[in-house]
Amino acid sequence: MDSMALRAFTSKKGSRNIKSTQYSTEKKTRDFPRVLTFDAETTADKYQNLKFGYFDVKQNDIYIYGGLIWDKRHITRKEYNTLKKYANTHLMRLFSLEEFIKIFYLEVYDRGTLFLGFNINFDLSRIIQDYGYGKNSGKGGFSFTLTEDDRFPRIRIKQLNGKSYNVEFVSASKDPHKKCNFKGHFLDVQRLACILTDNKSLSLESACEIFDTQIKKKAEKEHGKVTPRYIEYNIKDVKATYQVFQKVREEFNKYQLNIPMTEVYSAASLGKQALRQCGIRSFSEQNPKFSRKIIGNIMGAYYGGRCEVKVRKTPVKVTVLDFFSMYPTVMLLLGHWDFLIAAKMGHKTDTKAVQEFIDGFTLEKALDKDSWKQMNVLVELRPDGDIFPVRTNYGDQDTRNIGINHITYKDSVYYFLPDVLASKLLTGKSPQIRKAIRFISEDVQKGLTKTQIYGIPIDPKKDNLVKHLVEHRQGIKNAMREVAKDSHDYDRLDSQQKAVKIVNNSTSYGIYLEVNPEEDVEELEIFSNANFDSIGKYEPPGVYFHPIIGANITAGSRLLLAIAERFVLDKGEVHTYMDTDSIFVPPHLAEELSHLFDPLNPYDFEKTILEIEDGMEDVWFYGISSKRYCLFNKDGNKIDIPDGKKLFYKLHGLGHITNPFSRELCEKDHWHKQIWLDILKVHYNPELLDGILEKYDNYSVISNLSITTANLHRRFKKVNEGKPFGERIKPFNFMLVGQGTISNKKGRSSAPIKPIAPFSKNPQEIVELPFIDYKSDNILQGRHYWKPLSDVFDNYISHPESKFEGSIGVLKRRHLKPKGCIYVGKESNNIDMQCLEQSQLETFYDLKALEEYILNLTPSKAKEMGISKTTLFSMKKRIKSQKLSLNTSAVKKVLEHFHNETESVCPEKRLLQAGYHMNDVINYVHNLTPKEARSIGIRYRSTLQNLKKKAEQEQLNLNSSMMDKVVTHLLNC
Repeated sequence: MDSMALRAFTSKKGSRNIKSTQYSTEKKTRDFPRVLTFDAETTADKYQNLKFGYFDVKQNDIYIYGGLIWDKRHITRKEYNTLKKYANTHLMRLFSLEEFIKIFYLEVYDRGTLFLGFNINFDLSRIIQDYGYGKNSGKGGFSFTLTEDDRFPRIRIKQLNGKSYNVEFVSASKDPHKKCNFKGHFLDVQRLACILTDNKSLSLESACEIFDTQIKKKAEKEHGKVTPRYIEYNIKDVKATYQVFQKVREEFNKYQLNIPMTEVYSAASLGKQALRQCGIRSFSEQNPKFSRKIIGNIMGAYYGGRCEVKVRKTPVKVTVLDFFSMYPTVMLLLGHWDFLIAAKMGHKTDTKAVQEFIDGFTLEKALDKDSWKQMNVLVELRPDGDIFPVRTNYGDQDTRNIGINHITYKDSVYYFLPDVLASKLLTGKSPQIRKAIRFISEDVQKGLTKTQIYGIPIDPKKDNLVKHLVEHRQGIKNAMREVAKDSHDYDRLDSQQKAVKIVNNSTSYGIYLEVNPEEDVEELEIFSNANFDSIGKYEPPGVYFHPIIGANITAGSRLLLAIAERFVLDKGEVHTYMDTDSIFVPPHLAEELSHLFDPLNPYDFEKTILEIEDGMEDVWFYGISSKRYCLFNKDGNKIDIPDGKKLFYKLHGLGHITNPFSRELCEKDHWHKQIWLDILKVHYNPELLDGILEKYDNYSVISNLSITTANLHRRFKKVNEGKPFGERIKPFNFMLVGQGTISNKKGRSSAPIKPIAPFSKNPQEIVELPFIDYKSDNILQGRHYWKPLSDVFDNYISHPESKFEGSIGVLKRRHLKPKGCIYVGKESNNIDMQCLEQSQLETFYDLKALEEYILNLTPSKAKEMGISKTTLFSMKKRIKSQKLSLNTSAVKKVLEHFHNETESVCPEKRLLQAGYHMNDVINYVHNLTPKEARSIGIRYRSTLQNLKKKAEQEQLNLNSSMMDKVVTHLLNC
């Protein structure tokens, strides 16, 4: 490996305080008595232009008015007559699109009516006249024009994260009402239904089933043709959407959260509001002057969940065990509620005591609750064969993954104490630390208030919200055992326990490490295990960003898994698989391992916190790599993959591919099961591989795509160029995208064809039809342009577990010796981009080191990188004029070599390379005399006193010009 990647904390250049996103304090509407519900029907081609739609307006659930709408741009005279006849027969109005737009602004803008839809982004984008891209705070999103009348505002839609979007009015320049700050009320009931049912996605049909609405949505076979039946289908969709809304509203009100439904963007929104209702203020509000350097060290110590296949391509019997409420449990063990309600977070150096704690740490102490309260410590060390999480490109993988491996590194890195203790358990060797920072909560915040959440009274001064929620949910689950599973009481209780689980999970991890990358590139200060200036995307902390809590929760979770691994190793066995909160072990060890953790139960009820998963006892396991495994039963030659609430298989990397099989052959939601049955057939009967590949040759790799961001839509610029509005691929269009395998230019090297075709519920039918190559805008046709599923199947079963050494059977941990570090931003997967290109992780570069590297480049070395002498001269000239851009192709070529050949030359690195430590600098500053200070350019006594004060507080900024002088003098001495 060349380098390991560490998370970084970003701060705008010149900023000194920690600033997080703040809640608006304005009073907001929570009740929406008046609702406009709308649904659009479109052409069935790739452009998906509006043909007609239906809307109705209700006041306090009573129908006021409504009607059909039609778009003269995309409807024939015959189709218009069909709509007109239907409207007359059913005594309803037929509005033109222009008339509906006036109604829309009258209701939604003037009257503040709630605009409701099921996937409203798509429906709103159908009624527009034109679109543009968002600016300023809306950058990355879309700006829609609905009317040429500039008295009315545009609508802006921006993706926030995942599948969450912000929809709002943008002030109109000639608005006679001067409603400059009114953003409107928009609710995508699909998204809120997903959040309240803990589902990743829901169709209107499935939402109607889950919420048991009176009107049930049913699929329509043929779309795009205006018929009486299709009109009835559209009207029924609107009525079904409103009934789902009524049920969702009823469920949401049970949460007793004082937040509008329109501002619930994810489950995290519920968790944040729960804390807000308790009067809890954020870490940044309470600690605005907290050392950014220490926060950077904390972020450098942050790693996500542990996931690995330890026994590869060798079927073994296992029992699956899951930790009960892993993150809430770890929060309680570490005492993080005190940190959350603290008036201030303090810290102190506690190196000697922490080293003694590590040296004396045993499995018995790991199972002592009192030990866990001592683990809120950040440790600086030089790894020397110890076992730690490492984020890097394993093997020949393009993406950076986290593996738990031996590591030896010449410089200091930071880990939280649970990771250090996990290494001690797994190696028997005490990591030798250089410094330990213990975090301490000081006093309790003022303004904490009593509240109720889902009927649970909470007094944050006395009650631990996380603990109360877990215990309340357990009480509900106990009550469920006393009633029949097919009863109304069971369904009611099940709904309650799911709701409590959603709130609890959303207050137990993610919000404490939330950062929200901005679109613009800015001058930044980067803090991690090194500090330097850079340019990149600023990542402002979220509302409840609390890195001490967030980073140590995952470290604590890895310690629990390490305890389980140590137990299994002591029995002379190995685990087969781990994933965040679960471990797969030999069945004969399961019961004893489960009860091993009983002493760590932090709740007021008796329960093992490592539970044997129902239905997953004594089953066969077959694993390929992380998140690619299957559990199955085997009787002779018969293989069966059980069905259940929890899937018995994972198929990471294929989730974006549409179901290639017909519904008769395979249920839509479980088509991956067929893939695993074939994988197992090949394992037990390798001679069947050719026949199975031949079967998959008949299917193509096709993905659904929705154009959800401006960056994604720009990829279609060439396709849209010069075309009228109706023939453009527009924002939020649905379509099908193929993975091309060949070039259209025979005999010449060029990018593969990327087929784009109209959306279809039977995707495999489109491969014989004409399609657009979104790279070239050419119209092509032929199955040979579409990648066969056989290629994916063949590659999938060969996918390595690169985190470990070995290919078959029990794998071995790697011993990593990284040459250096790179510093990265938020880890995220843009699902919408997955079928087009690999997501890029923001990387922060030390500008001074990069510029020095470029200035020292020789023409011959630059030529090896593909950079001409003229371009090299131009780059050096831009550096001298302070105008170097990281986005040019030449600089990107340099960056490919930069981290392989050099490390950051910031003062901290220079110190470490010379054998010094930060404590040496602190002592040196503390002992500086005024005369010595003047000799190195510190002229004023007050400046020296201020420097000494910062040294005492451990807040020295080694990246400042003054400290650069101090470090230089120290090294020269």
